[in-house]
Amino acid sequence: MRSDFRRLFGLSVLILFAASATGQTVSPYSIFGNGERESGKLANQLGMGGISTGLRDPLQINISQPASYSSLLYTTIEIGGFYQETFLNDGAQQVQTNSGGFNYLSLGFPLGEKLGMSIGLLPYSKVGYDIEARTSTPFSDANVQYSGEGGFDRAYFGLGWELYKGLSVGANGSYYFGSSERLTTVLFDNTNFYHITREENILASGFSWDAGVQYQMNFSGDRDLILGATFTPKTTMSGEVNDLQYTFTQNASGTRFYNDTVYSTQAKNVNVVFNSNYSFGFTFGGRHEQLVQHAWSFGAGYKLMNRDELTASTEIRGEYQQGFRANIGGQMIPYYTFDMNRGNYFSQIDYRLGAFYENTGLVVGGEAINDFGGTIGLGLPIGRRTQAPGDVKLATLNIGMIVGRRGTEASGNISETYTRFVVGLTLNDKWFTQFKYR
Repeated sequence: MRSDFRRLFGLSVLILFAASATGQTVSPYSIFGNGERESGKLANQLGMGGISTGLRDPLQINISQPASYSSLLYTTIEIGGFYQETFLNDGAQQVQTNSGGFNYLSLGFPLGEKLGMSIGLLPYSKVGYDIEARTSTPFSDANVQYSGEGGFDRAYFGLGWELYKGLSVGANGSYYFGSSERLTTVLFDNTNFYHITREENILASGFSWDAGVQYQMNFSGDRDLILGATFTPKTTMSGEVNDLQYTFTQNASGTRFYNDTVYSTQAKNVNVVFNSNYSFGFTFGGRHEQLVQHAWSFGAGYKLMNRDELTASTEIRGEYQQGFRANIGGQMIPYYTFDMNRGNYFSQIDYRLGAFYENTGLVVGGEAINDFGGTIGLGLPIGRRTQAPGDVKLATLNIGMIVGRRGTEASGNISETYTRFVVGLTLNDKWFTQFKYR
């Protein structure tokens, strides 16, 4: 890579390191299951509503569809982060929180005209909540405090291969690892009773895989239709839990005086379950002779999430049923879409738009927790250079915004109205090129 690309890469790492220092509160709903699931989508896909199953871009990595790796033309580096503002409302009061940090690091390599690979690291789920509620017992009213942090990350390696013209298959092998810490404290109003705290720490890791297929049909007028499907099996990871419960008293200033250990277990075996998924999608778009990617395109996807499988987890929290996610989105580069003779920088930006609706599969207080919203995004070209025939160096800054709402205030639940800003840097470079002249 040339020095300017090294500087861009170093700057992006610095930005993400700074972002990771922000508050890590995620969502009250991350108290359930193994936390709040991350989408696994890159910034360019998030700007289009999160479509991915039928997406096939030779300049950007699509982790959610390994069959697309076969289309990679250049060595590609993707790095991204996010920042989110969330307003929580339980019907009586509203609280604002924020979160942010690293989102993904991924590398892709073409291994030939019909074979590509990708490796990377990204978060899979996050736990982050701090909730206080009132409850009544036969002997005293009490304040109950819930807090938690942690989550699971995913390191993956994948290959995509074009079997024959138009038909590609691919698969990822993934290693999941992480831990979650959860703290529950009950503070009784009646001082004749001891307060009680439960500390849980779960550590787990395991391997899994996912696979995908894509079929590309070309039509006259430089248009094509890409159909795709993916499958992720149910994964059961081996883990262990440390569980400690104890009583205490505290004075007016909040200083604690510990009494007895009520229950304690160390390194007890548990199963941590990630549910299976199926997805189907398409992308239809038009091309331009000066572009390797679509000048314009639109697509849709549907993902079936077997969240009811989470009941097999020995550390399950919450009630689950089968869920689904539907999304639509598109993009357009005006200069190439309208075949302009003249244009400016703004006509060469990749403009993106999308929407999504998800039934998360989580049921709280008899109410299904849904998530829906809209997205916008931009692909800003920030570097394009060639020094010799066959030498290619590209850089694109992908930014996007997601505005959505999750949950409901019915049955004592909490609604979340959120705005998430995503940023990603894509670097393309043609490696392993032999030059006769410099």
